[in-house]
Amino acid sequence: MAKPVQKNEEDIKNEITEEVNNEIIEEGNNEIKEEKKEEKKVEENLQKIYIGPTIAAFSLQENTIFVNEYPFNVQEAIKKYPLTEKLFINVEDLKSRNNEYYKTLYNTLNNELRGNINGI
Repeated sequence: MAKPVQKNEEDIKNEITEEVNNEIIEEGNNEIKEEKKEEKKVEENLQKIYIGPTIAAFSLQENTIFVNEYPFNVQEAIKKYPLTEKLFINVEDLKSRNNEYYKTLYNTLNNELRGNINGI
């Protein structure tokens, strides 16, 4: 019959310390992975191109690309003309700009900018 192994106090402390350190390392690695995922999402989500009509009052020009964030003037344009926000699309989706949805949004905003609410 095998004799039970007895551990002294120092061995137990070393084992506990090692377990705690391993848990800390695992948690740190998980946080780093999550941060990298979030950074990637932010980069992907904020590479947008504006496909709406030029809004001179806010220096917002058609086909302008924005990376990471919108400048103050663009944020103000979005506040004044909420439809503008729908005309920022991902650069990868640029080919979809010619579908009827975006054409309608473009024309609606263009008419609003010109003061032609009903397109007249």
